[in-house]
Formats: sequence, C-alpha cells, structure tokens
Amino acid sequence: MQNFVALPTEESGAQKTLQELLDQPDQLLLLILGDDDVADEATDTANFIRSRIGKNGVSMYDMVVFVKVTAPLTILPLLKKLKIHERVDLTDYHNFVLVSISPFRNIISEGVTKARFMKGRGSMNTAVMTAYANG
Repeated sequence: MQNFVALPTEESGAQKTLQELLDQPDQLLLLILGDDDVADEATDTANFIRSRIGKNGVSMYDMVVFVKVTAPLTILPLLKKLKIHERVDLTDYHNFVLVSISPFRNIISEGVTKARFMKGRGSMNTAVMTAYANG
C-alpha cells in the first residue's frame, strides 16, 4: 500500500484523487493541509513516522495514508459531503494543518489547528487514534 500521496493542485484532479482514496475502505487518511512552515513540519513528522513503519512490529500507522494537500480549498467541497464528527468545525478549516478521516465509514474525525500542532506533535497521534475510534 502506498502510504503517501500528494494531491494535484487543481480542483478536479485533487477531488478525483481524494475520492479514489476514500473509495478504498481499509485506509485511514491523514490530510496534511497547506504549503507553509507548519505544513512542512507536519510533512517532516509524517515522513519520520513513515520511515519507522514496520520496523518495530505493528503500529497504529500501518493503515494510514498521509495525503499532502498543498491547495486545501480544492478539496473542501468534497469534504463537506462527508459525515463530520461533532467535535470538528469546518468553519476553522483555514486554520487546520491536519484532518483525519476514518477508515470504512469516511467520517472526518479530527481537525488539528496549526497552533495546536505546533504546541505538540502528539496531536498527530490523537488525530489518528480518534479516526480509528470513529471508523
């Protein structure tokens, strides 16, 4: 399984690629939103995690597909069609650096703001655990 995908920057291509990922029910999607320093930090964290997958046995990241979205507004119309957990408010979407989508049921489970991510990288773990819990 490919565990890192960069979405195209044009809207129809980005939505088509994301929909293809959503159609694969056994994957937890962790969207990394933006093209700034915080998104770069999140991508670095994702790459570190990816480098460790399979080296220490089974981890919660084995089914995670990291999805780099440099143009986050291109996928917002598609995200609005998904079920959204009550704790996630898409009006804060412009502040998010991470969005997790549960496997099997495609529920947007967690939205991590840039400020929260920079306070502690553990928010990536929380986003993944919450998505598993809702999946």
